[in-house]
Amino acid sequence: MKFEIQTTGEGLECHLVASGSVKDIAAWLSQVSKTWAATEKALASEETSSKTSFPEGKEYFSPKELAGFMDMPDTPRGVRIKAKKHFWTNRKRNGQGGGREYHISNFSPEVQEALRRCS
Repeated sequence: MKFEIQTTGEGLECHLVASGSVKDIAAWLSQVSKTWAATEKALASEETSSKTSFPEGKEYFSPKELAGFMDMPDTPRGVRIKAKKHFWTNRKRNGQGGGREYHISNFSPEVQEALRRCS
């Protein structure tokens, strides 16, 4: 599937060239729609940025910090599963409990911008 987003003077214009079963394309479009709606909601809401605050210049985020943020899964476990599925760049987290932290470059430009605005 090929998907292009172009910025125009009035907003965004999307073009989709798809091949595959109708079921696969419908599932993909449904996911894009959900992600788009969650992104718009979070970017439009000042409440999101006022409740979440990160140190300026922060580049790595724990699953607990990412859970429920914009289009991220609602739980830390869900974030870890998504990270593993998409081979996110990560590092070992310092501190009690260990775990992993994920680099900001793994996320969509919208999520990156929102994380930077929260710092």
